[in-house]
Amino acid sequence: MTISQFTLNKGVYTMQFKVMTFNLRLNIESDGKNAWPYRVDSVGKYLRKERPLILGTQEVLDGMLEDLVKHLPDYSYVGVTRRESEEATPIFYDRQQLDCKASGTFWLSKTPDIPDTVDFDSAFTRICTWAEFMVKTNRSIRFRVFNTHLDHVSRLAQIEGMKIIIQRMNEYNQKEYLPTILMGDFNATFNDEVIQYLDHDAKINGNPLVSCFQERSRYGATFHNYTGIEEGEPIDHIYMTQDFELIETKVDTDKPDEVYLSDHYPVICKV
Repeated sequence: MTISQFTLNKGVYTMQFKVMTFNLRLNIESDGKNAWPYRVDSVGKYLRKERPLILGTQEVLDGMLEDLVKHLPDYSYVGVTRRESEEATPIFYDRQQLDCKASGTFWLSKTPDIPDTVDFDSAFTRICTWAEFMVKTNRSIRFRVFNTHLDHVSRLAQIEGMKIIIQRMNEYNQKEYLPTILMGDFNATFNDEVIQYLDHDAKINGNPLVSCFQERSRYGATFHNYTGIEEGEPIDHIYMTQDFELIETKVDTDKPDEVYLSDHYPVICKV
């Protein structure tokens, strides 16, 4: 989806676009017929068809990143691996429509700016990648995106890691406020502590975040483990500041080319 025509309403420019979070499942041989080499062409075809303006991905290894770059010729990305030869949480963006003004990665530890650090009983090193974007055709429209993959074992690591992300978001916005999107695989359903924190306690410049899942009973699982099940609750989420108007959210359970694109379904928001 390309950016819609700009409109001017009460002195404020508005635009419409699509954002996606997608855990692509790392390339591991034990996945057999579902391993990355058997999925990559279908993943590339699917992403080119959906054409999100912003794509936040998780579990991306170096070789997978090289494949995605080949399959997404209109996109650039930002992000580094959490440790050498381990997973990254890169943010892809349509470079025909956006310029990236700034970006970085920080670690979800007590020392976020020191690479490879891990705390809070986390099973793995965890990171968050962020970027600031500017619309090429209207440079007055700028926003930030944060993309993460929270720990799958330690609930303490989930909540403390998210607090670090919210703190960092506030630090940037205190210097210069910009509309902000937070996305990723949070490994948490609606009743888990980290989601309750985002729903009720997390604030950006004193304002609450908005979940992409407004009518929660409408949405099923986003992790299906290559089974195609839809029953359950999402663990992949998109939150945004109130600068964005949420138009539509979709958990895409389609199986294009009769191939599971990942062990997760992508979550797509039109905003």
